[in-house]
Amino acid sequence: MNPNASEAGLERLSLTVIDVLKDLSVTKSPLTADALLKALRKRKDLAELLSRSAETGLNGNGRRNTIKDELPALQEENRRLREQEAKLRQIGRASCRERV
Repeated sequence: MNPNASEAGLERLSLTVIDVLKDLSVTKSPLTADALLKALRKRKDLAELLSRSAETGLNGNGRRNTIKDELPALQEENRRLREQEAKLRQIGRASCRERV
């Protein structure tokens, strides 16, 4: 999905929210989070839009995240956590020896 498609999705979301707010105004419903939530839940177009967005897994740049994209960062995080674990084990062993 390209950034233009993301913009189109945001535009559809904005228009849907505005329509729902207008409906709440026309029916003189209170403007509360609960009333807005109930009204938004009734909108099938919003549910479809959110579902489509969740399925595509888009990041903030309009690009799809893949494991391949995230692998180097995940490997680095894994390495860092293993180093921390090893240091904590050393501290724990040293602490146990001091007590004995």
